Amino acid sequence: MLTQSKRLALYCDILYKSHTAIVLSTEQVSCLLNTSTVTLGRWRRDGIGPIYKQDQDGPSNATVTYPIDTIAEFVISNNVITTMELPNA
Repeated sequence: MLTQSKRLALYCDILYKSHTAIVLSTEQVSCLLNTSTVTLGRWRRDGIGPIYKQDQDGPSNATVTYPIDTIAEFVISNNVITTMELPNA
C-alpha cells in the first residue's frame, strides 16, 4: 500500500503530465473532480473545497484558479477507504 506522501507525489505527477499549466481553472477542476462548477463555488463559499486563489479583475468579477498541487492534496486527503481495502485482521 502506498503511503500518503507517495500517493500525493504520484497524483501530482499524473496531473502535471496531463495539464501544462501550474494552475487550473474552475472548469478544469470541475472535470477532474467530476463535480459541477456550482458545487465548486459552494465549496469555496463554505470553505470546504480545494485551496484556490482569487484575483480581482474588476469591481464584481474575480478570476478563480486552483494550484495543481492543492488539487492533488484535496483528492488524497478526501479519499475514503472501504472495508474491502482494509488488510485482513
